[in-house]
Amino acid sequence: MRRKSTAKGQFERIEVGRPGDEVLRRRVRSHARLKLHPTIPGLVHFTKVILTETPLVMMLTILVIITAIVAAILFVLERNVNENVDTYLDTVWWAMSSIQTQGNTWRPETFWGSVVGGAWTVIGTVLFFGAIVASFTVYFTRRRERNEMELINTIKRNLDDLDGLTQDELELLKESTNNVINLQLEQVRARNMHRR
Repeated sequence: MRRKSTAKGQFERIEVGRPGDEVLRRRVRSHARLKLHPTIPGLVHFTKVILTETPLVMMLTILVIITAIVAAILFVLERNVNENVDTYLDTVWWAMSSIQTQGNTWRPETFWGSVVGGAWTVIGTVLFFGAIVASFTVYFTRRRERNEMELINTIKRNLDDLDGLTQDELELLKESTNNVINLQLEQVRARNMHRR
């Protein structure tokens, strides 16, 4: 990165979005990134975002409710037929281990127990792993949206301070603004193509 020192503060070129896109932004402080060995604040922030801004909690709640219902149905169907089913918790364990694809020590013995268990294995697995994939997708999408908003806010701040920028900074600001507008035009064109 190339930094320029001005009377108003430090500026730097940073790559954004696509290769070649650059933006001029006032350097305030560097943001800590989640690393292989995350710091406690980074881990706390990651957990907070996953729990509050993604569908993970809602989807896991729905999954727990459906697991309890399936376990109750299996308990009613298997309790006097299957020697492995002594309590409701035996079927809860079976339902939970089935959706995690870790395998089971027993399987339903009745026809309807096998139908419910087979359907639950497929549906539960899709819901379980879907909840995880959806949460991480939302996390990284929102992160990109936050970066785009930071870029737009930086451009706005620099537009408000046009008199204080040098010629190089003004050219970089112009290029950055054009890149943001071109990216938005591409997104609008793509949406219009999907509508047709």
